[in-house]
Amino acid sequence: MKKIILLSLFLVSPLFATPVSVVADVESHIMHDNVDLSYLKRFIDDGMNAALNKAIDALNEKGEYRLSQEIQNEWAYRFHRTLFMDSHDIGDHLGISTWINDTYRKIEQILGRDFCVESHIAAMLTFNSANVVVKPCSFPMDQIKDPRKVEYNHHFAGRNPTSTSKYNGVVPEASYFAMELACLAGTSGAGSFVCSVAAGIAERLMSEFVASPLSDYVFDKACGGSSS
Repeated sequence: MKKIILLSLFLVSPLFATPVSVVADVESHIMHDNVDLSYLKRFIDDGMNAALNKAIDALNEKGEYRLSQEIQNEWAYRFHRTLFMDSHDIGDHLGISTWINDTYRKIEQILGRDFCVESHIAAMLTFNSANVVVKPCSFPMDQIKDPRKVEYNHHFAGRNPTSTSKYNGVVPEASYFAMELACLAGTSGAGSFVCSVAAGIAERLMSEFVASPLSDYVFDKACGGSSS
């Protein structure tokens, strides 16, 4: 076991990206863009794409080829990048939210809830609420009693360091996939175990040290500091 870990660490060492640099890169891009949210939209979309691809791979390993292909086709040809990248308002794409939710439930039924949470496939549900993150000043508050800024932080940053929740915020979850994808690319897929560990570190760094103040920065810049 030690030899496997050491070999994996050797493979990962030449990577151009580390958990710290990935988190710093995300922070600098969001702030550099002066909170026009264009980078954030692409970042979330890439995370959703990675979560779905991981689910597709897992379904194929289970022999669920028909469902896997159906999901892949629907995402690629009907939904991919329309939720966050088109110029339409988020309300024009309510059907996508339904599709993501229904698709995740099918995936979870086959793969199991624990596997989906541990592999971060369950982040699909987190990303499905990203309309809050990309529309900080206008997302519907419904019957939410917390101030808008607090609710925004909850979706953007997610759990605090002492939380026992299995689910995290949109930006920490997207950071997980950004690190995992960079790591897998750097190792040609050979360091998958270490890549998942590195991705977890990136997620935690973002969650504990960066996401919450970054959320407040984005909200204040986008909404003029209004918390109502």
